[in-house]
Amino acid sequence: MKKFVWTSKKHLMIIVNKLRITSSVVIDDVILHHMKWVENDLLNYPNLDIKWIKRKKQTIKQLFQNDNTPLIVIEHTGPKLYFSPIDKIFYHENTSRVKLKNIANHHQLPPLISCINKNKDDAFEFVDCTTGLGNDLTLVAKYYTQSSIIAFEKDIYTHLIVKWGIYFYDKVLYDRIKFIYGSIQDVDKNVFEADVIYLDPFYEETVDVSNINVLVNHVRNEGYKEDNDTLMSYLIQFMRHKLILRGHYQSDLFIKYPFERLIQKRSKTHYGVINKKKDA
Repeated sequence: MKKFVWTSKKHLMIIVNKLRITSSVVIDDVILHHMKWVENDLLNYPNLDIKWIKRKKQTIKQLFQNDNTPLIVIEHTGPKLYFSPIDKIFYHENTSRVKLKNIANHHQLPPLISCINKNKDDAFEFVDCTTGLGNDLTLVAKYYTQSSIIAFEKDIYTHLIVKWGIYFYDKVLYDRIKFIYGSIQDVDKNVFEADVIYLDPFYEETVDVSNINVLVNHVRNEGYKEDNDTLMSYLIQFMRHKLILRGHYQSDLFIKYPFERLIQKRSKTHYGVINKKKDA
């Protein structure tokens, strides 16, 4: 899936990821428009080794017969990322849509919204350190319509499929989100001026990830797992306002760091909040 080259200036190892892209079997103006947009966006990723595949009438299984490179298929319903003929991930809004309906119909706030604890019309900046499939950042963006979002993701394949998926689903929402391939540890520390920084290390062994097994297995296999302890120490050191953690109730992060925990009695997933003191 990836190969390595050495730079001549800093003698650092750069990962060059390989990716194949194709279309749905039936191509029309909508698919062609999406393909052109994707082609232009890929100019922002010089370390990607891209191979464009003519789909013709090939099945996904046939496309993997002689090549196991990850494959993105551009379809009317959005892009889908295949790691094998049966293992795929894609962006969808089902989870956030259900939570937003519960808010509207039953005035039931999701734990993340409760932890953010801002008025619905407040303008603020939210940083998601671990985008994953984008469910949480979508929920925050759609509930807090005046918020701006920065979304970090270290896995290039997940980064692209969520970024492109949100663009195809909701261009207005897309324009409010700054997608960054990489870690918050690799950018200017001005990002810590954000009002809320959010971390969901769902790659932990203890987290119940039955709904995202394909993604989690891929990340573990490829070695993109964050060092959660190092990352957490870094976030607490430089945060300016509020830090929110979502994790398994047995996660060591809740014990090692001074989180005020929001316990969900019927869930193994808990939330924790650290508020930086104003005089700190």
